[in-house]
Amino acid sequence: MLVVKALLVDFDGTACLQDVSEMLLDTFGEPGWDRFDDAVDRGEMGLRDAGEHQVAMLRGARDQMLAFALEHAELAPTFAPFVGWARERGLPLTLASDGFALVEICERDGVPYRPWETFDDVRTALETADAIPGPIGPERCPGWRIS
Repeated sequence: MLVVKALLVDFDGTACLQDVSEMLLDTFGEPGWDRFDDAVDRGEMGLRDAGEHQVAMLRGARDQMLAFALEHAELAPTFAPFVGWARERGLPLTLASDGFALVEICERDGVPYRPWETFDDVRTALETADAIPGPIGPERCPGWRIS
């Protein structure tokens, strides 16, 4: 049996029902921001480069975009129970995201979250794990599905 030592969960579109970055780009971004997503899909550019271009296209003030994200982004209704399930079992849970408003959205909904300090922290955790677990299905945690 595979022993799971930690959980890494996607935030945008998984733990959070919306993709926060895309929501902000749709509302505050210059037209054409999606061409960078298309370039990533075609393998012409990496996510970091695409994100840098897209952030430069945002025309809202940070506090205005944060308020918008807090008003419109919602956590999946099963996410808080999943976090509780993980805590009961002593499993550290980390959210993978570009990071905008992630902590604030979790705090708003009473879901405790401490972000990684750096991507090196993620790499270290993965390198020291005996094995990297696959997806956790509903049979292992009823009400939560990682897709």
